[in-house]
Amino acid sequence: MRTGEGKPVSWTGQSDLVYAFVDSDLVFFCGLPTEGTPVKYMEHYSPLRGPRPLWSLKVAELSTGKFQTLEGHFDPRRDVSTYLRRGKAARNP
Repeated sequence: MRTGEGKPVSWTGQSDLVYAFVDSDLVFFCGLPTEGTPVKYMEHYSPLRGPRPLWSLKVAELSTGKFQTLEGHFDPRRDVSTYLRRGKAARNP
């Protein structure tokens, strides 16, 4: 950011729903559940689109590609800050 230049980044489980770049190497995002995780679906949905899978709240290190799932099943339509304040996400991932 200091230089004003941008560069593309990628990480495991990448999605377009990024909540925050915690620092230059850590991203907090909502992505698809980790492979092998049982799929759960949204409870309330449009009958025109049908049920959609819940996503996962995750953090990822850009330099290593490692990630940690904070919450395995999360509805991305919900307010993430309220969710975290209630203590429903893992405290020490």
